[in-house]
This record gives sequence, structure tokens and C-alpha cells, in this order.
Amino acid sequence: LVGFLNGKWRRSVSASDCEQAGKLLARIHTLSQGFRKKRANALSYEGCRTIYQAIQDRLGELGEGVDVFVRRTLEEFRLLPEYHLPRGHIHADYFPDNILFDGETLSGVIDFYFACEDFYVFDLAIALNAWCFKAETGDYCPECGVSFLSGYESVRPLNTAEREAFPVSARCAALRFFLTRAYDKFFHDDTAFVTLKDPLEYYRIYQNWADKTFNPFVLRVA
Repeated sequence: LVGFLNGKWRRSVSASDCEQAGKLLARIHTLSQGFRKKRANALSYEGCRTIYQAIQDRLGELGEGVDVFVRRTLEEFRLLPEYHLPRGHIHADYFPDNILFDGETLSGVIDFYFACEDFYVFDLAIALNAWCFKAETGDYCPECGVSFLSGYESVRPLNTAEREAFPVSARCAALRFFLTRAYDKFFHDDTAFVTLKDPLEYYRIYQNWADKTFNPFVLRVA
């Protein structure tokens, strides 16, 4: 027996969709605080380092500068615990295709396969990268980003350390998906039911977070 949720995932998201998704992610983080079972994040720093070691000799195939991005961000990933960030149960794969909408209302979230214990802001960064950047270009949608963050903070406001660590967390989140996609690209098993995705999508997203002036919390009006 399995449960059934009404709704479909959005192929194109609006600022309103992002606000609702942000609120739900914060609710997941707060409502799960009493859940006692633990599961480590297999794709945190150690897991990403292992993947990097398996593919480092082939990273040049993906373009100039990619290896520098990976090595630099891996070091940031290693040091992320030094920010002393709040942690707990996270979804870890909070992409639009895992969030269902029934009409204009968010109706549920699915696919907790990667759910684990880690920093809340890391989960939020994963989500923001997935919801608020264009896959083809890496361009940021400020309306979506501000809506997602304001929705989240209406339920669970970020503390000072989380805000300070947000750009680092977002770069680490970009690295996590870049590495797993690159690994699948280089070691694809034709018999496996895996849809290959472009790892460079997350390299393009990373470029935003590498810009020290980039602030996702501010809606800039041209």
C-alpha cells in the first residue's frame, strides 16, 4: 500500500510557488526536530571528496576552470562545520519535481530518499539553487529567490551565522550536485534507470555565488 498525493510538479515556477515551497521546507525543518532517529548525509564533505577522487583525472573534459572550482569548494565544504550552524533532519533533494501543486496550492512533498541529518541552511541552499536559477544559463531569478527565502523565514528565521554561511553553503550545495552528475556522466551504466543531467548546470550556478557582491536576500530593481 502506498499513499497518494493530489497534484503535479511545476515545469515553470512562479514567485508564489517559491514562497509556498520555502514555507514548507521550513516546516519540515521545524516539525522534524523531535524525530530521534539519525542518518548521516552520505553526500556531505566526505562523500563529495570520495567522488572527486574517482573523477578528478577526467574533470578537464568538462572545461577550463572546473577542477579549480571543485578543489576550492571542497576546501570550503571541509570547513563548513566551523560556522556552528543549526542542524537537524533535512530533505536534501528539494527540487521542483519533488513538490506537488494542486491548482495554485502546494499539496505535498515526495522523495525523501536522500533525507538525512545536516545543516538546515545547506538544505535551504540546495533548494534555492534548484528553484531560483535557470538551468541553461545559470541566471538568477531575484523575484523567485526573495520569495523563497521570505517564505522560509516567515516560519523559521535564519540566525546570523546561517546568513553569513549562506553563500558558502550554496557553493557547497552546487558542488554536491555537480559531482554526482559528473560521476554519472563518466561512469554511466546503460542498464541502469538513470536520467543523465548536465553537471555544468551547477558550475554555472556556482558562478553567481562566487561573486562577492551577490546577495540573494535583496530584490534588486533595475
